[in-house]
Amino acid sequence: MPVLLSVHATEKSTYIVTIIFTDENGAPVIPDTIKWTLTDLYNMVINSREDISIIVPAASNDVLLKGDDLQILGSGDDGARVFTVEATYTSLTFGANLPLNGSARFSVDDLIEING
Repeated sequence: MPVLLSVHATEKSTYIVTIIFTDENGAPVIPDTIKWTLTDLYNMVINSREDISIIVPAASNDVLLKGDDLQILGSGDDGARVFTVEATYTSLTFGANLPLNGSARFSVDDLIEING
């Protein structure tokens, strides 16, 4: 199950994460459950985005990140983020409650303030 991301987001802007789910044969599958979490590389949750459920699962889901989801957390923050997805699905061959988990890294580029 891939999580498709562009490489960079801009601080405090808008960023769309597209999640595409496939079964054990590579065919599109609609999960039974989906939840996602946004962290930095040290597992610190960003903007309380932990175990967020997608209420209407589909074989392809877009998640909107914006504003404080894409904040730089101070001088020690390099902007590296991890988007993690945990889902379950039912296979016609192997049964129910099968995990579909994945994660992807992306970078938040610091927005340089112009004072003048």
